[in-house]
Amino acid sequence: MSQTVSDGREQIASTFGLDGQTDAAALGRLVAQLDKAWARAREAWPKLQLDKSRYLAWLAARTEAPDDVANLDVVALMLTCAVCEGCLGAVEAFHEAHGPDIDVALARTRLAHDARDDARQVVLAKLLVPGSEKLSAYGGRGSLSHWVRAVTVRQAISLSRRRGTMERVVAEPSAQDPDVAPDPELAFLKAHYRERFKAAFSETVEALPAPDRTLLRLRFVDGLTLDQVARVRDVHRATAARHLARLRKLLLAGVRERLQADAGLANDREVASALRLVESNLELSLPRILRTSG
Repeated sequence: MSQTVSDGREQIASTFGLDGQTDAAALGRLVAQLDKAWARAREAWPKLQLDKSRYLAWLAARTEAPDDVANLDVVALMLTCAVCEGCLGAVEAFHEAHGPDIDVALARTRLAHDARDDARQVVLAKLLVPGSEKLSAYGGRGSLSHWVRAVTVRQAISLSRRRGTMERVVAEPSAQDPDVAPDPELAFLKAHYRERFKAAFSETVEALPAPDRTLLRLRFVDGLTLDQVARVRDVHRATAARHLARLRKLLLAGVRERLQADAGLANDREVASALRLVESNLELSLPRILRTSG
């Protein structure tokens, strides 16, 4: 009989940085979430021989609080973990699942066919090496397909610039960009209200106390892991996770308040759609805004 992740609660508590004050009920909820995550991921990738403890650690590194597991694409994260761990069959599985995403993204560019082939090889080389820093950057917060397409387009743009062509290859999307997905409403909002989103986001970040902006920079600009942030701030990992989760909520609430006050977004539906757009791009937008904030 196969074991579930609930067999090692102490190890789970340690992996997710839970301190001794975490009550049994909270730990039980986390264990139940991880049981479901493991079952879903194994069902999707039955041939991947990925160690369970490595998978849980992979999830933990991408959460800011224990209940954050529910917000992750646990199936996609098993594949990225397996590739980075060098698991047998993982590269082939990635090729089968996301090779078409690379081809679709390149087909949208204006690169010549030979340049597309070069770009494809570079993307695969960057993503599919064991321990790939590029693939490790996928946080599981949006579609892996959209993320792969965004990475591909950026590589195409980079290749075009290096070759000196400098032509407009394609409008560069953000990772997890709703414009890549077939969502006309979000595409319309992004096209018509881009500056309003940017202003609301920037104003919200600027309104945060300096220590909070510093914490966000450590995480999203400097790229520190949650454990590294905790060491820099001299706090427990769980405390750092709670602070980051609180800041995430503050950012979304601040953006919501500013968008609701914006006469250009006249109804609740548009505001709700705008917030979906902001939240899906939060981790990609923050580094750019934090680099320019005081």
